[in-house]
Amino acid sequence: MIFRLGGIWYNWGIMALFGKQKPPVWVVIDTGSHFIKALILEKADGSGLPKVVRKMNIKLSPYEGAAKTVAKLRQLVFEVIKNLERVPQKIVISLGPNVAEYSLQSWGIQSLGTEKKNSSQELKNYFHNLFEQNCDKTRALLAFPLEIVAGGYSIDAETLKKSVVKDLSFNTFLLYFPLDVGTALNEMKQSLGGLPIEFVPQAVAYKEAISAALKISDAFLIDVGGEYTALSLLGEGKLRQFQVFPLGLHHFLKDFAVKSRISLQEAEEILRQHFQGISAPQKSQLDDIISQKSAEWQQKFQDSLGYFYHKGPLPAQIFFFGEGACLKEIELYLRNPAWMNNFSYVTSPQLRVWDASGIFGGETLGGFLQGPEEVGLASLIFYAFHYKPLF
Repeated sequence: MIFRLGGIWYNWGIMALFGKQKPPVWVVIDTGSHFIKALILEKADGSGLPKVVRKMNIKLSPYEGAAKTVAKLRQLVFEVIKNLERVPQKIVISLGPNVAEYSLQSWGIQSLGTEKKNSSQELKNYFHNLFEQNCDKTRALLAFPLEIVAGGYSIDAETLKKSVVKDLSFNTFLLYFPLDVGTALNEMKQSLGGLPIEFVPQAVAYKEAISAALKISDAFLIDVGGEYTALSLLGEGKLRQFQVFPLGLHHFLKDFAVKSRISLQEAEEILRQHFQGISAPQKSQLDDIISQKSAEWQQKFQDSLGYFYHKGPLPAQIFFFGEGACLKEIELYLRNPAWMNNFSYVTSPQLRVWDASGIFGGETLGGFLQGPEEVGLASLIFYAFHYKPLF
């Protein structure tokens, strides 16, 4: 296969035949609202941790929109391949609410016709048929099966192979895209004769890190990103509910920049100094904006809690992370048990500001994983190396 990338021509067939043998690499890419970050990894060494070969990222302009974000994502994918001079063994890409509309649904088969045992291939066929039935012709759709339910109870594929059941349903995480965005994602995957790309909802990667890496089955996750805040409820190791509202760290920056009549870049630098405890210019305006936007965030957060009520009380374990985890005003609010009144059986939340290194027992993988803002990247690494499909 011959293709052109930048101003360079590559012949992968010749490179594979005559090039020096190199160790296989995996790539994980976290698609955020302000940055798209990629890590090139080699498989686990003697410590059981993957080795980071290189870190790459692209900064996004505010309010890029899904189509432009996916175009930048494609650019980064090909930049990674250009640097590697070979196709990675696996490319795992997370997609968040800045790119797709999220939804949780239960897809069920009313009757299997006859009571029967079900192989993995039959489960795949059932899910494919349900996917076709639930497609929306006006939008592109990516469906991720989270859980198999038979007779009202969660069941794994191996047990199902040995069981006789009359009905099945699949708790499914859905990502809806505009048609042009879906086409762009598909074309990316089909490039160069077919790239080994797997698209994953960010919320699913978080769930996997919490339940499998940290061994916590019940938790409430609060991800304050650049443009959005995403809330996830985990129960018995499963993703039970999800909700998003459009208020993130960038809204603080934008309002501060407008009020102070400075650029977003200047506002970002002043805010960084503020978080580091450095005396920053225009402190009074900054304090006012942080106070006002924090109050707005708190109201939107409180309004969103009603979406979780029917899934049962909120658990004690609360994970706070993302770009906005640096906002101490929001952290203090979440440490106050008042917000949990009427939503939980516990009297006080066990709030944890979740650092990316916590997923690997405090290891930063050579300093490549830093802070709550890179939990998405760390979760994706864990998912890529450890997740096993339902069927």
